[in-house]
Amino acid sequence: MALNSLPLASQIISFTQQPIKDNFDGINAGFAVDHVELSALAPFTGANAGKHKKVSFVAATAPSFGTNEFGMYNNSATQTLYIRNEPGTSTIPICGASASNNATNGWSYLPSGIIMQWVTASVSTSSFSPTTVPFPKDFTADATVFSIVGTVKSGNPNLHVGPGVVIQFDTKHQFKAYVDSTAGSTNYDVCFIAIGS
Repeated sequence: MALNSLPLASQIISFTQQPIKDNFDGINAGFAVDHVELSALAPFTGANAGKHKKVSFVAATAPSFGTNEFGMYNNSATQTLYIRNEPGTSTIPICGASASNNATNGWSYLPSGIIMQWVTASVSTSSFSPTTVPFPKDFTADATVFSIVGTVKSGNPNLHVGPGVVIQFDTKHQFKAYVDSTAGSTNYDVCFIAIGS
């Protein structure tokens, strides 16, 4: 609700008492949406009075923040909660559709802005023809792919020593891998984890 603009110079207290009360009631009602309501009988003395009970973000376009400020907002285009710092350009999704893809081959942003990705692929045993494995989500640059590790998910049950996974960095879009194994040309299912930004 809009607050009443008062008291004006020409008004007397008997005319403005109720509108002033309406102003305070409206302010308290708005405050109580995300906070523990302030007690009218014992103002500010309740154990939880004024504390947050939740935080609500209305959907909005990406806002600007002042120099050296840190902010959070709900992007109306993606329904995703972001954190952002100024004057830097770091905008990190922390929850919502743009913050992660929880699929078998997926990815998730960490609070620091680092991206963790996971993917399972059938990988060749030929070092001359390694398997190209696309990342579920492109990293920002070739140089920001920090690490890739792989673990064989399935293999030849007759092997006494587990096969090793050899990974070759390629681009921000993909990497190459093969399984170093003496079991012949059988492909292996390999689970990969990649970290970058």
